[in-house]
Amino acid sequence: MPLTHSLFTGLSGMNGSSQMLDVVGNNIANVNTTAFKGSRIQFETQILDTIQNATAPNNERGGSNPAQIGLGVRVGAISRNFNSGALQPTGVATDMAIQGNGFFLVDLEGQELYTRAGNFTLDRDFDLVTAEGARVQGYGVDNDFQIVDGQLTNINIPIGKLTIARKPSPSSSPATSTRAATSPRKAPSPSPKPSIPTPRSPRPSTPPPRSTPSTAPTARSSSPPATSSPSPKLARAASS
Repeated sequence: MPLTHSLFTGLSGMNGSSQMLDVVGNNIANVNTTAFKGSRIQFETQILDTIQNATAPNNERGGSNPAQIGLGVRVGAISRNFNSGALQPTGVATDMAIQGNGFFLVDLEGQELYTRAGNFTLDRDFDLVTAEGARVQGYGVDNDFQIVDGQLTNINIPIGKLTIARKPSPSSSPATSTRAATSPRKAPSPSPKPSIPTPRSPRPSTPPPRSTPSTAPTARSSSPPATSSPSPKLARAASS
């Protein structure tokens, strides 16, 4: 066995460890990726170099095992872990998650794909789509809103539109508005509104003072009053 075999054997171990670090680093890098599933690496030994073949037992001696030398290690498989992770509420009405086994079926340009990522949004046609634009598929419903098994269609959520409708009967007439209605009972007459007394101004505690008319003082004359002179007849009688 040449010396180069031992060098290649050690180099295969380094190469395997490098690939293991790549897988672990990818798991760490996608720790915040929606619905990401981690992977693990599995190693296996490479083809053994047989330097001595096995011998079968005989009457004189027993058999012997072959002498083989390993040529290093290689990656046998990289498996993905599909166990459910911890659910995290987002507050978005269109976000969904699968607890347990299962996948979302989506349609991308006529190709059916499966995904575990439930960060959906609505496009301009109100179809539920993934971040890549694939339309989420689901079972359709009939006119009575009964699920039709086996019929996959785009999940459509018409926001702001009428989602539940009733088929009118042919004999029914369209509803019309009315302005008057009759009742077998007499409507009670409205009770009179209570009169609200008008507030009066409070009376004063003391009567207001009365006004007295002012009178001008009477002027008296300083001269004595005039006396009438006696008639001539009386004067003559007095002299006689």
